[in-house]
Amino acid sequence: LAWGIDPARLRVTGLPIRAEFTDPKFVDNMPAQSCLRRELGVDPRVRLALVLGGGDGVGNVRAVTRRLADALRGQPGCPPRGQLAVICGRNQTLQRQLTRQHWPVPVHVRGYVENMHAWMHAADCVVTKAGPGTIAEALACGRPLLLTGFIPGQEEGNVDFVVQHGAGAYCPAPPCAAETVTRWFAPDGCELEMLSAAARRLARPDATDAIVREVLTLL
Repeated sequence: LAWGIDPARLRVTGLPIRAEFTDPKFVDNMPAQSCLRRELGVDPRVRLALVLGGGDGVGNVRAVTRRLADALRGQPGCPPRGQLAVICGRNQTLQRQLTRQHWPVPVHVRGYVENMHAWMHAADCVVTKAGPGTIAEALACGRPLLLTGFIPGQEEGNVDFVVQHGAGAYCPAPPCAAETVTRWFAPDGCELEMLSAAARRLARPDATDAIVREVLTLL
């Protein structure tokens, strides 16, 4: 608009994502989520944080994972407050490093996966940098976002978008990220539920269909 483009020529639709991320059977459906966790080899009784580093496994994934694992350990003789799934993408070095480490809580390490939608539906929150695709997918799944970084310029506005709408938090320092997720995983789950509801309100699960409809009007 600042460059003088006619508003009538613009359509705001949201980012197109795969249909698997918008599957309604997982919305507010704990039995379906528990079944999915068992299929993925994850304990359905313990809250799950999904840690992502993008397709190439970049960023401070290792430091964030260590802090989260330490913060989520339970008291002696008690179950952990949470568990982690870390998707390393194509970063095989990171995958090997995390796999070889001893963790105080269950940490499920994976490389590049084709079923990211399953992991997001199985998780209670997503820890990631502020990439637009991941944000759109997490919101469609109704998952709160813990944003740990952004690419200056192109991703900075994504942080404000998520935080100002109450769908997550921005914590670039690993200790802050760990403290925030631990608070979200409190036994009452109240804050997590509010964040999840905000994420669902912010989502645009119909973006792909909206884009197709607009294109068809031009034919």
